[in-house]
Amino acid sequence: MGRSGEAAATATRTHQGGSGDVDADEEEGAGEEEGGGKEEGVGREEGRDEEDGGRGEEEGKRSRREVFEIEAGGRRVTTIGATRRPSCSRQLMETAVWPFEVAAFWGLQPLLRAMGRGDEHPVLLLPGFAASDRSTVPLRWVLRGQGYWAHAWQLGRNVGPTRQAVSGMRRRLKELHATHGRRVSIVGQSLGGIYSRQLAREHPELVRQVITLGSPYRMVERPQGTAAEHQRPAQVVPATSIYSRTDGIAPWQTCIDVVGPLTENIEIYGSHVGMGVNPAVVYAVLDRLAQPEDDWQPFRAPLPLRAWYRRAANWRGAA
Repeated sequence: MGRSGEAAATATRTHQGGSGDVDADEEEGAGEEEGGGKEEGVGREEGRDEEDGGRGEEEGKRSRREVFEIEAGGRRVTTIGATRRPSCSRQLMETAVWPFEVAAFWGLQPLLRAMGRGDEHPVLLLPGFAASDRSTVPLRWVLRGQGYWAHAWQLGRNVGPTRQAVSGMRRRLKELHATHGRRVSIVGQSLGGIYSRQLAREHPELVRQVITLGSPYRMVERPQGTAAEHQRPAQVVPATSIYSRTDGIAPWQTCIDVVGPLTENIEIYGSHVGMGVNPAVVYAVLDRLAQPEDDWQPFRAPLPLRAWYRRAANWRGAA
């Protein structure tokens, strides 16, 4: 996962006729960012040696300012801050929360039966970093039980975008499309979600929709030579980003999209490693897969389940 900048103080502002409260997580500090910007500027001043310049540039990268907008009830709350890695407490919470998500997963079965059967279109599931097809077994089991052709990626452990993995995913997508004669939905967890978005950009004619689970596709630090998310072509197939502010692995701010006619964000309560079994995630994935191919609509949780979901953030870009 990419590292992100640290922030110490907080700064928020509101616009468009309203003000609203934001969580401590939403209140990202601006004080250290301003210091980082100053360091970067000093590093570029004439008369400074290369060492100072390099140090200032690195500080500016760590404290890069970004803007996030939270929308609820017609009000918009804009938060300016640096994207930070999850705290140590959240990282430790991953192991504490995950067993409860697994237990809740099995208790979800009666609700799933009430959702009805799917339309039997193919679904490709991509695992996260260092994970294998074993990590997607629970979700594939649910999808098959609901009437979808759920498929593993069959490329072993996900150790990154190796040449074998990249070519293998492309081949697997084409193979599933040819076998079923229908466009394929792709569900990717963490790094697998980053892959899924790129596959959809390369082959929109083969992809029905993309669903990412805690995927930090907006991470600041990227492999050299790769474009930032905002520099890449817009998605032309429906794309759903599911994320959690209590994610102990991926900074939640890097997992959200610009909300549009074909893009949405869904916020749940839960861990990073438990995304594949979290009941709120499973329900949202099934609801998305049930959308008609030619009439996709944004997610709306039914009234009895609205407590499972928080108001979703909307990415507004970097300041």
